[in-house]
Amino acid sequence: MPGRVPFGPNGLRLADHIVGILRQAGFDNRLSGYGYLLLLFYELGLVGILSELDRQGQ
Repeated sequence: MPGRVPFGPNGLRLADHIVGILRQAGFDNRLSGYGYLLLLFYELGLVGILSELDRQGQ
């Protein structure tokens, strides 16, 4: 499917673990999935910003 990041076994294990933590915190399945995606996109955005700053020498 275009637009999806392919996950290997370790990525799937991490995603399952994070969703499990959110489920234990009381979130339902749908919100746990959205919460995982929110954390993933935040992390990817931060890495993108930091790598751009590093490229610019800041």
